[in-house]
Amino acid sequence: METIAIINQKGGVGKTTTAVNLAVALKKYYAKIMLIDMDPQGNAGTHLGVRADMDNSIGAVLLGEKKIKDIVIRSENIDVVPSNINLSGIEYNIANEIAPQMLLRDALKDVEYEYEVIVIDSPPSLGLLSVNVLTAADKVIIPVNDYLAMEGVSALLETINKVKKKLNGKLDVMGYLVTMKDFTSISNEVLERLQSHFSNKVLDTTIRENTVLAQAPGYGKSIFEYKKNCNGFKDYEALGEEVYRKINKV
Repeated sequence: METIAIINQKGGVGKTTTAVNLAVALKKYYAKIMLIDMDPQGNAGTHLGVRADMDNSIGAVLLGEKKIKDIVIRSENIDVVPSNINLSGIEYNIANEIAPQMLLRDALKDVEYEYEVIVIDSPPSLGLLSVNVLTAADKVIIPVNDYLAMEGVSALLETINKVKKKLNGKLDVMGYLVTMKDFTSISNEVLERLQSHFSNKVLDTTIRENTVLAQAPGYGKSIFEYKKNCNGFKDYEALGEEVYRKINKV
């Protein structure tokens, strides 16, 4: 089982769009895929037409009230673990648990032999929920779309390194993903700066700015179900292939 976290503490970088569409893109290569929504906004689930009630969400799992396999909802041939706004309050409740950073990783032990890939959408913060995500993950993909997102990368990398050292020795950055690329000088400079600092970690795939990607969640669909052969479809299809190759080292 490979667990991939999509994370950046800055909002508006295409994090949820990437988590959802990458999970669906990987259907081409894997039979059993899970998407976990760890953002209290619950947008990853909503994107696929999935809504969580109070008792059947990732929050209930973290509190020990539910098993993760009991709350999955099937959508577009993947299993979705939804979230809701209550998760923001749960972050404070779990802080007093023994080893609160380990709650998600421990929950995933129940399904570690049932899924080939798990994709996790992270909250736009570096709090306890994000630490849970990093503690459970094997690899991290960091979406970046502008200078502000790049400036936050150093703080994120510091958190990743601390988690790797103290909680999860297998954690590694799979790559930096340039999103919302519009071929302006700003987009090109962001890509160039990433390549100069992290040349071997910048993904070959870039996600072009595409209004259709923004429309798809309103219909509760991934880009693959909403509109085939648009730029968003092609870019996330390419990302799925690149991630598959990195997982399998081919």
